[in-house]
Amino acid sequence: MAEHESKMLEPARKLGIPESRLTTEAGRFTDQVDGVVVVTPAQTHFSLCREFLEAGRDVFVEKPIALVSEEARKLAELAEKKQRILQVGHIFRFDPARIG
Repeated sequence: MAEHESKMLEPARKLGIPESRLTTEAGRFTDQVDGVVVVTPAQTHFSLCREFLEAGRDVFVEKPIALVSEEARKLAELAEKKQRILQVGHIFRFDPARIG
């Protein structure tokens, strides 16, 4: 793991999350979970949500669901097609001002 990636995971380490559960590769655990919570920078929401929905996982994504309405519409259609839950909310877990 690159030093930058390792540094990104430091807050999780401080919470006591085991190294075996840490990664910067979002899809690494897809086959081990039923659902995911996307709390990443907004510009990554569309691609991550699409990846997990396509893999048949339920998704809770922090606001905004996407940066443009057409992407949000595509995610909603994909969730319906795959019969998965796509929920949007504001839990404010990703906050660049709190990281570091």
